[in-house]
Amino acid sequence: EVILLSDKTHNVPIQNDYEYFCEAKGLGIPKKVFCDVDLTLWENNFLEKQIFYTSGMGGVFPKGVEIGFVDEIRQISPEKLRLVIKLNANPLSSTSFGVIE
Repeated sequence: EVILLSDKTHNVPIQNDYEYFCEAKGLGIPKKVFCDVDLTLWENNFLEKQIFYTSGMGGVFPKGVEIGFVDEIRQISPEKLRLVIKLNANPLSSTSFGVIE
């Protein structure tokens, strides 16, 4: 079974090293998902190239699998950021993937 995470209908719970958790949503662009950050709740300590991992909260992936990195940070409003995360795995060039727990 394959889950195309970049599909707009899919979500994956992820986290960074600073204990920021979000439900990343597919951007509808190959290898891209996003998280919207409410800056009234979180300090803006996000950087491009910052690594994100699976959080283990979705019941599909175990905690700690490196999923991708922050490719772009967009300021949506004074109180909101959009983190665009580029996924590591590329289903267009790879023929198999696996997660071992």
